[in-house]
Amino acid sequence: MARITYSANIEDVRGKLGHAVHTKARSGKTLRGTAVPKRKATPAQTLQRSRMGRAAKAYKALTAPQLALWKAYAATLTKTDPVTGKHYTPAPGTVFNALVSKYQQVNTSPPFPPPPPTTPFVGDALGFLLSPDVGALYLTSTNANRADTITEFWLQSLGSEARRPSATRYLQAGLIVFTEDDLTTSLSLAPGWYSVAVSYVRLSTGQKTPRIALSTLKIPSA
Repeated sequence: MARITYSANIEDVRGKLGHAVHTKARSGKTLRGTAVPKRKATPAQTLQRSRMGRAAKAYKALTAPQLALWKAYAATLTKTDPVTGKHYTPAPGTVFNALVSKYQQVNTSPPFPPPPPTTPFVGDALGFLLSPDVGALYLTSTNANRADTITEFWLQSLGSEARRPSATRYLQAGLIVFTEDDLTTSLSLAPGWYSVAVSYVRLSTGQKTPRIALSTLKIPSA
């Protein structure tokens, strides 16, 4: 979906024109293409769609007091459109669906749905030693995760060391809780270059931090 700014001669456009759909969202005027058939969904995509569907049903089933709490929480948030720089308040349903979908991903059998967050979430500030090996990447944390926090690792396959990673092409590689007794984990990887990033999730709410790129490294072949 693209975001656009109109000229003085054209201030607003709505509706479908060919394969383009002009709409107005909270973040500003947008331009998106119509849906086209895509390849079969991966297992991860199927799971995410299931979580999103469950979250959408849960939002519709909220009681009036519950909905009021989510509306109040959404009103405290401010988003910035990366293209236009415009600040806007996200819709309560959008906030609910995003948090509850993530909440389901990091909890196996949680109370559902969770209440809206009451405090901001800044995550952890762990340091990592990354050790590539044949067929695997070993990750050692400097400290344990704080209570109610899980570490999320992201990977992006790169053609070479010189290739710059894209912020939108990372794939989740694992969710790990580091403890004082277990500060090392491993990921099975094919040979090649990878960009590694990390983020943090609050288990009780589904709040998450932005991804932080750690390093670009090579998994050697045998």
